[in-house]
Amino acid sequence: MDGTYASNSAPIFVTGTQWGITVEHNPSGPASWSESRYKMANFGATGGQFGFDITTDDGGGGNDEDFNDFILTCAAPLSSSEWFLYGTVKTYKGFCWNPCFSGPYVAIDTAHQLADLLANASMRPIIEKLYPERVREALKPNPLPDPPPFRPMLIPTGSRGEPGLIVHGATELDVKNGAKSEAKSKSAAKVAQSIKVTTAAQTYAYADVSAPSVLTTADLLAVAKFKDWFLPICKVDRLGEAPLRFVEYDRTSTELAGGSYSGDGDRETLGLTFTDEFGNYVFRFTRSLAELLAEAADAAPGESVAVEVFPDVILQIMDTLPAGIAWESAPYYNIPNVKRLDLCIPESEIDTFEQPCQGGRAVQFLGDIAIFPNALSDLHSDGTVSNLPAAPGPTVQHAAWWATIAVVGCFEGTSTKVTQFTMEYWRPGDSDWSFVNENYDYFKIQPNGTGLLARVGPFDRALGSSGAVVPTYDNIEEDTGWAVGHRHRKLFLNTALYQPSSGLATFRIQGYDAANNLVAGAVDTFTLLIDNHLSTGTIEFVRLPGTTDPGDCALIDLPNNTAPLEVRYRMEDPEGFILSYGLGVTRGAGQNLPIAGSPIAGAYNDVAPFRYQGTTGFVTATVTPGPGETWLPPGHLFCAFSFHLSATDRLTNGRTTPSSRRKATELIGLALPPPP
Repeated sequence: MDGTYASNSAPIFVTGTQWGITVEHNPSGPASWSESRYKMANFGATGGQFGFDITTDDGGGGNDEDFNDFILTCAAPLSSSEWFLYGTVKTYKGFCWNPCFSGPYVAIDTAHQLADLLANASMRPIIEKLYPERVREALKPNPLPDPPPFRPMLIPTGSRGEPGLIVHGATELDVKNGAKSEAKSKSAAKVAQSIKVTTAAQTYAYADVSAPSVLTTADLLAVAKFKDWFLPICKVDRLGEAPLRFVEYDRTSTELAGGSYSGDGDRETLGLTFTDEFGNYVFRFTRSLAELLAEAADAAPGESVAVEVFPDVILQIMDTLPAGIAWESAPYYNIPNVKRLDLCIPESEIDTFEQPCQGGRAVQFLGDIAIFPNALSDLHSDGTVSNLPAAPGPTVQHAAWWATIAVVGCFEGTSTKVTQFTMEYWRPGDSDWSFVNENYDYFKIQPNGTGLLARVGPFDRALGSSGAVVPTYDNIEEDTGWAVGHRHRKLFLNTALYQPSSGLATFRIQGYDAANNLVAGAVDTFTLLIDNHLSTGTIEFVRLPGTTDPGDCALIDLPNNTAPLEVRYRMEDPEGFILSYGLGVTRGAGQNLPIAGSPIAGAYNDVAPFRYQGTTGFVTATVTPGPGETWLPPGHLFCAFSFHLSATDRLTNGRTTPSSRRKATELIGLALPPPP
């Protein structure tokens, strides 16, 4: 802060790579200055400047939420080297496309959306044309896990994008030295004359290249019909105080040649901002002449350099810095100097769960699964958990706990305010409780309005009557200085620290007041059955019936093209947390080949004692090609085959479950005798 200014003061020029504004009001009564709520609004370009308002609300004595008590108007000069991006960030769920990503593309945001579209007869051939490798992997009986975040897939529609402002030249400003510099004394009309601002429809290079060369007119018509038919039933919520990062993207050589978006191109981080309480944001960045020239090189044959000189931008929601990406958008191509970019994020892909306190206990959720008494979820007495499809979080049945768990709690119902807390753990055989001592950082709003990761705990403090110094965590649930999204999240538990393989662990949380005394009613315990020992699988051999194990690098001569083969394998999990397993076969370059036989699969059944160990020893399955199939395709006398064993484990961290994983692979060659 460099001074106090009257409401009618001359314009105040602010510089810096990142800055923010905090507005306070002085209410009547004994309370002193308090921070006002704010909302960004009225974005737009006029008079050679881009501007918006920061509207604030002082509560009006009754939380009137009128946001008209004090309004700051912010403006910046337009320039051909400056970009202003603004909009609203939301979450969505339901039977709908991404409601924010319209125009030139349909965006596939999640693996579940991809599976649904591949089940549609009109859309599957189109997606296979654009993304053959990803479709091939997705259609496998046990696809390999896709590391987060999911790379969006783009389907061209042949439509145009929303218009934006392209700026030529720059607004002329006479900025004096000092903090209180003013603009030239010009009328708005004169300022507008000093800059040429044109409105142009957004041009999307990817659509111009890929739609004609990869998809036919009939394909584009099929996409349009399906998009119109697809029921737009969306539940949309604004995502407040979310860390939003902007990345410039350069297309790969394959993309420049007309290939589909891969996400594998070079990236440059442009900067980070936070949405306001209502999901609104504004972001400004600059491109030098050298960077613009480099961007012009990101043009394919036949594309306009005048269009391609504008940057391609990806938006990311961050969980931690610098690399903790919770979700990222598909690219927005050739962004003009002033552009509204609304962002819609699948609710299932981002941890935004922040429910009011309920259930009468301190620990409310583990991940997104409620552990207070309710009809949709249950933390069982043996430490496993069940969660029905209608409940937030993953659907599981008597699952064990795995990986890292977010503990969400609530101390707001106590008679004395809880300012700090401890977390302890005890395992069978331990002589006493031990303290959890894992670092936990979260986004804290800085005095200048920006957000940075700050430590929530642990801090060594003397607590209780004994005065023993122990690791503690700050209770930030009612502290508006922290980002609103996860104030009730207490910490993360890395389950491997408490049971590296498998076993029980009981956790106890205890809240303390500002005087370091234990608060009555601020104590809670919960027991988890942890299983970090994943299921294992082995394939001993693949052979013709009645023969011996052919060993490694086997070449099996088939008597005919549907001859049975014996596969001896084992799939085991002593802890009993296999959800399902299956034997699969791929041929040649990864083509899935359906097979028939027994036993080639198994699955958990929800009956007591709620365990499934798999085969519990070696079994021999006799398998043949599936109905209508042959081992070798027509016209071939030899091919390489992969027999693989895959399984999904019945585990959860409260937000996700493990993907199917291949546990064993056996590579062989199959051959037919040449014709006479």
